[in-house]
Amino acid sequence: MAMTCHQVFLLVSDFEASVSFYEDALGLSLESRSEQKATFETGRCSLVLQADFDAKTRAAFGMEPPGEQRGAGAIIVIEVPDV
Repeated sequence: MAMTCHQVFLLVSDFEASVSFYEDALGLSLESRSEQKATFETGRCSLVLQADFDAKTRAAFGMEPPGEQRGAGAIIVIEVPDV
């Protein structure tokens, strides 16, 4: 069974610097952008940068605040075909 990576989702502490890095330094195409979220097309899957959630939003999803080891993990959305 083949699986496809659909999206990589990263929470970032400095949204503007992160968008600039992926767009300017790496040359990724910006697909869409809002005040706190940017989506880039990578050719295989979408890369989504999201500004850190506030405490209320984190609590609603049962998320802990980002710790000292930022970048130690990512949320990857994989599409699995019907079996």
